[in-house]
Amino acid sequence: MKRFRSRPSVTNLGMLAATVLALHSSIAVAHGDLVIMHGSAGRSKLAVFGVNQAGPAHDGLSRELTSVVKAQLAHLSNFAVVNATTSEAGPVAILNAAKSAGADAALVVKLIRVGTSPAAVEVQSETWSLASQHITAETYALSRSDRLPRGQGYSGIAQLIGAAAAETVEQLSEATQLRGIVISRPEAGQVRISLGGLQHVRNGARVQFGTGDTIIGGGEVIELDDAQALVQVKPRFAFQRVEVNTPVVVVYNPPLYAAGRSVKEQLLRAERVDDIQFASALTIAVLGTFVFKGAIIRSFYK
Repeated sequence: MKRFRSRPSVTNLGMLAATVLALHSSIAVAHGDLVIMHGSAGRSKLAVFGVNQAGPAHDGLSRELTSVVKAQLAHLSNFAVVNATTSEAGPVAILNAAKSAGADAALVVKLIRVGTSPAAVEVQSETWSLASQHITAETYALSRSDRLPRGQGYSGIAQLIGAAAAETVEQLSEATQLRGIVISRPEAGQVRISLGGLQHVRNGARVQFGTGDTIIGGGEVIELDDAQALVQVKPRFAFQRVEVNTPVVVVYNPPLYAAGRSVKEQLLRAERVDDIQFASALTIAVLGTFVFKGAIIRSFYK
């Protein structure tokens, strides 16, 4: 039984329901309160609910996190927020309620971890399209007391919850703008897309190729410059279906502190590791030689 994951996947609605049931039967707790975001024409209706994966002791914090996310989404000028409650608190009831209410997507806000030294809150979210049953957006936020702006004192875990919620909403808003096309296929398994550093795309970003209900593959950004990014297509066989001008959307764009290394950075790091290992081996060899020579000299004078 699979959990909600931080990587894109394709499933049917039955599997999606089974997924959240697995969460509910372990340590995750889904909130019974539901918010339907009714957008203007052409905008999605979003059902928001929270899942606690940090343990039963943090049910209250999970509810607070979800509440703050809802409140911050409500401040977006192009959305109207309507509250609705379900008769049951189970995750299947929430998904059914979202569908019955006419929502286009379900936003799952997950409290992953609550730390104490330093104080920290780790949050992930996934936006599921109820029509296509695909993940259309993901976020990750790590709010820590030692990362607060200089001069801003730490006043409790609630402050970190608020910061994580704000970052989650900001990333969701950013995700709606990160859309482009494939501009070239430089080599097998890799494509270049029309999004880059100027759009704040980062190494490690995950993308999907296709439109609407038709997702033909995914990939991960491994190199980028200001205007474009190099993407490793996954699964590899999907490369045959990804052509120039194929639409692409960034599903997950890691925050700066969680961005991955580029291929060049990985190679440089590997070279540094090799250099360090060679230097260590050489040092050990030299020291071993001196020790061996010293032992011979001592035995000669005995």
